[in-house]
Amino acid sequence: MLSTMGFLDHAQRPARPGAEPLESRQDPWPWRVARRTSGSAEADDAFARTQPQWRSPSRRFADGFATWRKKPVLARHSSTRRRGDENGSIQGSCICGEVAFEVEAPFALFLNCHCSRCRKATGTAHSCEVIVKASALRWLRGAASVVRFDLPHARSFATAFCKTCGSPMPHLTRSGHEAIIPAGGFDEPLGAAPDRHVHWASRADWYVHGDGLLLQD
Repeated sequence: MLSTMGFLDHAQRPARPGAEPLESRQDPWPWRVARRTSGSAEADDAFARTQPQWRSPSRRFADGFATWRKKPVLARHSSTRRRGDENGSIQGSCICGEVAFEVEAPFALFLNCHCSRCRKATGTAHSCEVIVKASALRWLRGAASVVRFDLPHARSFATAFCKTCGSPMPHLTRSGHEAIIPAGGFDEPLGAAPDRHVHWASRADWYVHGDGLLLQD
């Protein structure tokens, strides 16, 4: 039969001969003591100061919420944040350095295109392009080394690349009104990101959108 002694608090239990004083002992189950002695958040905090390894449920929730609040939030990029809205020029070049260009801000569009033609032309899930007025594009060197390909049966599709290294290069639309600049060709930080996906319904079935992939440096 169980003795009622097992249900007595520490203060009510008689000390064994030769045992250390009760007030100097360390309770191996601090949460058990806390349940008996704490009735409010203030009491829990007071006890936690004497038992650093213990945190009440309310304190664990509060600490977790504070940690969540400190996590960075990825804001959506908008055209108002672009450096391309400011006056000035941004330079770019090919891999081998034979071709260099300069683009005058502001940008008209900054987008990702998922059409099948852009995927084949770039070998990637989508192209990433800046679109400006034709007069905003200037060649700094190597314009003669840029090769253009116009898809014969397409109404407006074209590509351009350096004939030496094959890097995608800027080109004018067939109308001659706009210039399409591969964003990866810029040499300087843009401080911005595309603000739209176009031809989304044509995207590759293996394309993963968002933060679903492993990040490695």
